[in-house]
Amino acid sequence: MRQELCNKLTARFKFLCNFGMDGKRYNFVPKCGDGWFNLIWSMCIEVEQELLKEYNTLEYTQIETKFVIHEIKEKWGAMSVFCMLGGTKNIYDIINKYEVLSERICEICGLSGRTVKVNGWYTTLCIEHYLREVRSILGAFKYLWPR
Repeated sequence: MRQELCNKLTARFKFLCNFGMDGKRYNFVPKCGDGWFNLIWSMCIEVEQELLKEYNTLEYTQIETKFVIHEIKEKWGAMSVFCMLGGTKNIYDIINKYEVLSERICEICGLSGRTVKVNGWYTTLCIEHYLREVRSILGAFKYLWPR
């Protein structure tokens, strides 16, 4: 995901943060395409509402001791969200809902898509990006078997 989109997420949602092995806080960078930005944003809005309802605060120093999303990445064509420090059943239900939704949204552009296997990897793509990937793979074959 582009840095400008990562910055928008972390500026708005203080529960998105990475902690290193040294215990220090580092920049949060989702390991997925820009197409899932709106999906992640919507998920975070719902999580934020649930945190406010559950803990009656969104103050960073309060929330970081209750709940943290420390990683979001693409895995097997779907979004995987990794959390620390508890959370509630409702929060995990929200996260699960968006992980399932990601299986139908192109990771590159955010349009409707489906999970496909391309060159040995599972990914979720719209038809346009799927065809682009297939053309790219087929184009590479002409270098492997010249005439």
